[in-house]
Amino acid sequence: YWDIDANMLSGTLPTELGLLTTLEVLWLSRNSFTGRIPPGAFNWTRIRDLYLFENSLTGPLPDMGLYTEAEKIDLVKNQLSGEIPTSIGALAKIDLLYLWRNNLAGTIPTELGLLTTVRFLWFDSNRLVGSIPTEIGGMSSIRNLQLDTNDLTGTIPTEIGNLTTVQIISLNGNLLTGTMPSEVGLLSQLANWNVNTNELRGTIPLEYANLTGLETFDLMGNNFSDILQPSILSSFTSVATLDLSSNSFRGSIPTEIGLMTSLNSLNLGNNLLIGPLPDTLGNCVNLGELVLGNNDFTGTLPLNLTDLTDLANLRIENNAFFGNVTSGVCGIINASQGQLYADCGEINCPCCTHCCFRATCAPV
Repeated sequence: YWDIDANMLSGTLPTELGLLTTLEVLWLSRNSFTGRIPPGAFNWTRIRDLYLFENSLTGPLPDMGLYTEAEKIDLVKNQLSGEIPTSIGALAKIDLLYLWRNNLAGTIPTELGLLTTVRFLWFDSNRLVGSIPTEIGGMSSIRNLQLDTNDLTGTIPTEIGNLTTVQIISLNGNLLTGTMPSEVGLLSQLANWNVNTNELRGTIPLEYANLTGLETFDLMGNNFSDILQPSILSSFTSVATLDLSSNSFRGSIPTEIGLMTSLNSLNLGNNLLIGPLPDTLGNCVNLGELVLGNNDFTGTLPLNLTDLTDLANLRIENNAFFGNVTSGVCGIINASQGQLYADCGEINCPCCTHCCFRATCAPV
C-alpha cells in the first residue's frame, strides 16, 4: 500500500515502480506527474486499487491483461492517448473503471461485455469513435454508464435493455442516429437517461412509461418528432428534470403534465408545440424553471401559475400568448431575482427581465 495523493509532486514516474510486484493499492493522484506510465506497471499482478487521476500523464494505457485482481482503476483527467486495450476483458473483478477526460481514441472494445462485475464505467470526454458494441449487454452489474462527449456513431444497441441494474446512462454529446430502443423500458432501476445532442429521431417508445423511478429525462437537441404522449407523462411522477427542447415535438401539452409533481425543470423550448397551456401545469408546484419559448402556444397564461412559488426562470417568448403576466407571477419572479422572457409587444409584462421580438431578446 502506497499513498502519496495530493502532494504537489512532479516529474515522471520512476521505472523502479515496476519492481513493486506485491503492490496492491497505489495512490499517486492529484499531483503533477508527466510522461508515460512506466512499462513496469504492467507487472503489478496483485494490484487491486490504482489511482492516477488528475495528473498530466501521456502515452497509451497500460496493458491490463495481468490486472486480474483489480477492483478500482481511476485514470481520469490526464492526457492519455491511443486506444482502449482489448485486455480490459481480463479485469475479472473490476468494480470501477474511470478513463474520462483523456485523449483516448479508437473504438470501444467488444471485450467490454466480459466485465460482469463492473458497476461504474466512465469513458466520457474522450475521442472515441465507432458504434456502441452490442456486447455492452453483458455488463450485468453496471449501475453508472457514461459514454458521453465522444464521437460515437450508429444506433443505440437493443442489448442495452439487458442492463437491469443500471441507474444512470449518459450517451449525450455524440453522433448517434436512429431511434431510441424500446428495450430501455425494461430498465426498472433507471433514474437518469441522457441522450441530448445527438442525431436521434422518431418517437418516445410507449414502453418508457414503465420507467417509474426516472428522475432525469434529457432528449435535448435531437430530431424527435413525436407528440407528448399522455401515458408517458402520467408515469413520470418522479422526474425532476425533463428536457425535450430543440426537437420537433408537436401537438399540445397534455393535461397529464400536472401529474409530474416532482418536476423542478421543464424545458420544451424550440419545438412545434401548439395550443393553450393546460391549467394542470399549476400542479407542478416544485418547478423552478419553465422554458416554453419558440413554439406556437396561444392563449393566456394559466392563472394558477401563481402556485409555482419556486419559479425563478420563466421563458415564454416567441409564441402567440396574449393578455397579462399577473402580479402574482411577477412577485414570484422578483422574489427569486429570476428571469422572465416574453414578447412584450403581445403580452403585458410589467416584470419582464427581457423583452423579445422574433429571434431577438434584449434586457429591459
